[in-house]
Amino acid sequence: MPSIRKRIGYFPLINPQKTITKISKREKLSQSKVVGILVEEALLFTEWYLGEVNSSRLSKQFTSLLTPLLKKIDQTKPTLVLRDFHAENLIWINSRKNFKRVGLLDYQDALIGHPAYDIASLLKDARRDVSIEVRDKMTNHYLEETQHNKDLFLRDYSILSAQRNLKIIGIFSRLSIRDKKNNYIKLIPRVWKNLENDFLHPDLENLSKFINSVAPYPNVNILKNLYQE
Repeated sequence: MPSIRKRIGYFPLINPQKTITKISKREKLSQSKVVGILVEEALLFTEWYLGEVNSSRLSKQFTSLLTPLLKKIDQTKPTLVLRDFHAENLIWINSRKNFKRVGLLDYQDALIGHPAYDIASLLKDARRDVSIEVRDKMTNHYLEETQHNKDLFLRDYSILSAQRNLKIIGIFSRLSIRDKKNNYIKLIPRVWKNLENDFLHPDLENLSKFINSVAPYPNVNILKNLYQE
């Protein structure tokens, strides 16, 4: 039987709780394991954007700052998190009704986690600009519908969004350097802008200071260094 983490087209009409249970049992995912996965992903930033020479020197400090932030995330209402939930992975299905008309692609990396992760994926898209006004409106709507504690949710939203954006910058750098897929590096400035927005939350002050002290802004010269013929 193929793994539940494989890409299988659009998300089927199933009970999400059953999927959560299957993933939990198969992966035996504890909070510490999920935190470990998220940290490992974010380390792609130091490895590929900062480069191998800087990566080994800075990874330990980077990990020491990011791990406590991820551990403080509220885990009282875990859910299925697809983690690549953005416009290019949404399909309009005319034969369905209401919210079921939105089909989902590319969820092989699904985990059990905080719902803010997918909201950050959608509202801080690497490939298209989403205005602050739309972000705020959608976030407030979600909070009204779910009754999450607003302060805690926005903190966790900022932490998870920062982790995701650091990971994406690392992935896009790797795609250019290793795989010579240079089109991805033109997306990095938008992702960096999203990261700067994440860093506005006071809980991310120390991580922000660290990143700004060791990582250059992705200007034209920096992006040229990532470009591979």
